[in-house]
This record gives sequence, structure tokens and C-alpha cells, in this order.
Amino acid sequence: MNYIQIERMSESDLRDMITDIIRSEFPQPEKKSEYLSVKEVAKLLGVSPVTIHAWKEDGILKAYRVSTRIRFKRSDIESSMVEVGKS
Repeated sequence: MNYIQIERMSESDLRDMITDIIRSEFPQPEKKSEYLSVKEVAKLLGVSPVTIHAWKEDGILKAYRVSTRIRFKRSDIESSMVEVGKS
């Protein structure tokens, strides 16, 4: 194990140093595609693809067309979910 002696280092410099070390030692996993298929959205939300199409038609979910394919932005899906109030 290597030891580092820290002298006269500001709190922000120390924080930056630690952040850099953590990022180099623990790289972030690859992000999943920003765009999801109907099947992926259905699996994510635990509903059928038919329900996803119905929600798209009702304007509940915003969809994007790429040629003949329908895609949904992951961020749109996450923002369409609302917290259920306590009863």
C-alpha cells in the first residue's frame, strides 16, 4: 500500500484529488442506449408492448420514429413516472 502525506492542501484540492483517484480506479459502466425500443420500455415498466403503444397513442409516452422503428428516450420515460402520494 502506498502512503501519501498531505500538507497545505485546500479542501477543494483534496476533494478533486480523491475524485480523480476514484474515477481512475472505478470506471463508470457504459450507459445504456438513450433510446429504447417498445419491447425494452415494456420490460422496464412491467407492462405489455400493447400497453406501451396505447400510452403512446394517448400521449402518455412521447415516441420518436427512426425509419419504421418506434423509439422512446429513456429520460422521457423516467420523467413520465410520477410519485404516488401516501394514503
